[in-house]
Amino acid sequence: NRGRVQGVVETYAATSASPQASSSTCVNFALSVPATSTVDFIFAGQAGAGNRFAPQRFEATTRVRLNELHKLNITLGGARITTLLPVKESGKSTLGQFSVRAVDEWIVRDGIVVVLGLDYSRFLGASKASAVSPRLGFRYDVNARTRVKAAYAPGGSESMVQSVAEFEDGPVLFRQPGTGAVAFVDGKAIMEKSRRFEFGVERVLDESSNVEATAFFDTTSGRGVGLMNAPL
Repeated sequence: NRGRVQGVVETYAATSASPQASSSTCVNFALSVPATSTVDFIFAGQAGAGNRFAPQRFEATTRVRLNELHKLNITLGGARITTLLPVKESGKSTLGQFSVRAVDEWIVRDGIVVVLGLDYSRFLGASKASAVSPRLGFRYDVNARTRVKAAYAPGGSESMVQSVAEFEDGPVLFRQPGTGAVAFVDGKAIMEKSRRFEFGVERVLDESSNVEATAFFDTTSGRGVGLMNAPL
């Protein structure tokens, strides 16, 4: 039923052994709203109180089924970023990030899928650094048991997945907030500009098990934080 509204709300408490982070209470939420038979809206966020590392993140996604072969996802996201290093500019001690992602999933023919996309991220507040990253992906089902995948996308260390909200049109991932310091050069925050090329093979062994092997190569110019980095 494409007209069904779905929602998820999670609450949890977090503690840390770090002297800089006390206990916090947090909420994860996601809402899937079908607008038409071909358009869905997804609203998701993470919010917490109690310490500076509690997550503060919100994103909105529009998923459009253009036709039987194309599915387009457009996501706008924003987050407050916690920094361990002070920014000395007066009135600019906070740091946030705004991100836009557009991804087209194209079914070339049965068993062959190509992903084309673009990410844009920009710091807000203490820095105005920005980054543009292309996304390219390819998946080929060699046969009913073997699949080959390759991708070129933003790289770097993605934060761990905390939980997953399963909706009819795809999952929403809630990630653990990062506690590492944003990199600073000459007193200015640097936007992450990492790229990853990966190649993988997946083989179904039987009805209850499968094996997957992936090789990847990362390049990094500058260090920082990524809001929406995730494998294709």
